[in-house]
Amino acid sequence: LENTKLKFEAANYHGTTFIPHKNQFIERELQEYQMADKIMVPSTFVANTFLINGISQNKLLLNPFGISEKKFSGMELNEKKSSSNTILFVGQVSPRKGIKVLIDAFELVRKQIPGATLWIIGPLNGIKKKNLNKKGVIYYGVKKGKALFDKYSMADVFALPSFEEGLALVLTEAQFFGMPIVATRNSGVEDLYIGINEKEKNFYLVELANPIDLADKLVLALKDNKRITRINSKRGWDVFVEKILNTYETTL
Repeated sequence: LENTKLKFEAANYHGTTFIPHKNQFIERELQEYQMADKIMVPSTFVANTFLINGISQNKLLLNPFGISEKKFSGMELNEKKSSSNTILFVGQVSPRKGIKVLIDAFELVRKQIPGATLWIIGPLNGIKKKNLNKKGVIYYGVKKGKALFDKYSMADVFALPSFEEGLALVLTEAQFFGMPIVATRNSGVEDLYIGINEKEKNFYLVELANPIDLADKLVLALKDNKRITRINSKRGWDVFVEKILNTYETTL
């Protein structure tokens, strides 16, 4: 399966190991796909992994995750901005998320923008904390509620160089805050902007496992300093659920 290949690639880049599921588990999963009337996928990237493995396009239901507008409801923006040129990462600090790619890219960013800062938020998973001990990098551990809200509102650019995702929910949070997003196609970021005006498509695609390309796009995003202030409200979780219910009605 494609996600297994990508996890091996992530482990190889990070110098770690990846233990895949046993063949019995994978065979059962493939059987379930064959038996299903519909397979819901959250992103075009995921859909393509099914197509590559011989699953019919007619079986696939593309339904990107919703934007959570309630998670940060009632919280006010922290007007105290950080020092400029701050990059934010939120998620599991793991090989799968491309954290070493981001660290490598950030070192290149600092050569062009010496005062740049990288904030990393999330639990360690397969990455040692000492590997984050780089100049300009601040590891905050896990943040929730107002503490997380403040980091989103204060940072300048959101980065997610994932090797493999479904569609990362942290991308919907970054979009909620109108942040420019720098991410791989494998993160599912493109599908967050389906049906959105071109002027509001505030993301930059980067090549997989390419810190040079990532650094270039981060610098470009920081210099553009483009934050969309209006939140897109057309893709809440109610829209996501409605599409599922409509599919049930037409399929059953």
